[in-house]
Order: sequence, then C-alpha cells, then structure tokens
Amino acid sequence: MKRSFSCIFVLCLLGAGVGRAAPLCSTFTNYAGLVGAGAGGCEINGLLFSNFGFASSATGVGTVPTATQMSFLIDDPGTSTGTGQLIYGFEFNPNLSIIGIGSADIQIQYDITAPSATITSLHLLETAAVSAGSTATVVEGPNCGTVTLGGPCVPGFLPSLVVTPSAPHQDLLGIGPYISMHVFKDMNVISTSTNGFAVISNVRDAVDLSVPATAPEVSTCFLLGGGLIGMAMMGKRRSRG
Repeated sequence: MKRSFSCIFVLCLLGAGVGRAAPLCSTFTNYAGLVGAGAGGCEINGLLFSNFGFASSATGVGTVPTATQMSFLIDDPGTSTGTGQLIYGFEFNPNLSIIGIGSADIQIQYDITAPSATITSLHLLETAAVSAGSTATVVEGPNCGTVTLGGPCVPGFLPSLVVTPSAPHQDLLGIGPYISMHVFKDMNVISTSTNGFAVISNVRDAVDLSVPATAPEVSTCFLLGGGLIGMAMMGKRRSRG
C-alpha cells in the first residue's frame, strides 16, 4: 500500500506541474519577456506557448515597433466573442499607431502545444480605430497544425483569418483536433494622408479545447494523498485485529 501511495502521489505531483520547466505566461509583462523565455516558453491552462518570434518595420512617419512596447493580458479562460466558448491565450496590446503618411507593422509567431490532441478552434479579435481612409488590419495565418508531436502539418496550412475595424472578429472552428500548432500573425496600420490616423490597441489570439488541458492541482493531490493514507491506516488496524 505504501508503494502504491508513493507512486500515485509522485505521479500526481508531476502532473500538477511541480518542478515544471515552463513558468506561467502571466509571469511576463510584455512580448520581449515571452521572446526571452526561449524554446522553454510558458504555460496557460496546461497549454505550452513557446518559440516566440518578433519582427517589425515602419515607413514614412511611422516608428519601428519594439517587443517591449507590446504588453498583454491572459485569457485563462476568456470568452469567445462569436461563440461564447471558453478560450485560452493572449490579449495583446501592440500599441501600434500611425498619424500622417506612413505605416507600422508587427509580425509575431509562436507554437502552441497541448498535452493531447485537444486544440479545435482559433479565435482572432482586434480593437482598432481609423480615420481618413487609413487601415488597421490583423492577419493570422496561414497557420500549421499537427496531430502528433513533431509530426507533419495535417492536413496542411490552415486558412488565414483577417480582421479590420469594420469586421473586428473571426473564428476558425472545428479544426484538428491538433496537439500542436504554429501561429503566425501580422498586425499593420497604414495612413496615406497627412490627416490620417490608425491605431490597434488590442489583438486577441486564443484557442479553445475539446477537453480541459489542465493537470490536477497540487491541492487535489494532497487530498488524494490524505485519503490514501487513511485507507492504509485502516488496513493496518484490520490486519492487527
């Protein structure tokens, strides 16, 4: 009984993430921190987000964006605008804007890995404002999903999602289910007149799961452990009687 309890308890602690290499994504405050996390990445609800990439550019009066200026909040969970589903991921604030003739652009990419093939939908949303014919566009994709860790893209590249101020949200539902996904996203503001203005203040990028990904909490493990100890003690008393 002691051996059984020890094995179950250790497995439970490992499943709960005791000693996990990846910190929670809420540990970081801006995108530069996520990039700095490297291949080890960070976790949201048992999902591993890793290999963050960042590239940016600007023209005209635009200023080249930095990873440090891009803050975020965590959806853990959030609620999908279109479907009401619980979703997990990021609410990025790229602080991306242009006033006058020019443009500014941010490209990001990263991997999402689940404990099993449970990623079934993508959710994209932007909060943006434009004037005088300017544009504020976010394009996600083409993304790549796999059904096995390290496996090839199946069935191939996922379609692109595009949001603008006039159509600020899109979902891609019923995909996969995938165990891993590579996400690519392009955020862009353009103004072609001296009195033009465009800004993107929020970009939601999240997925939903066919089943919860989170491992058992440590508190649950201790409750389980306490129950097993009680059963062991009762067994001893019976054997003595």
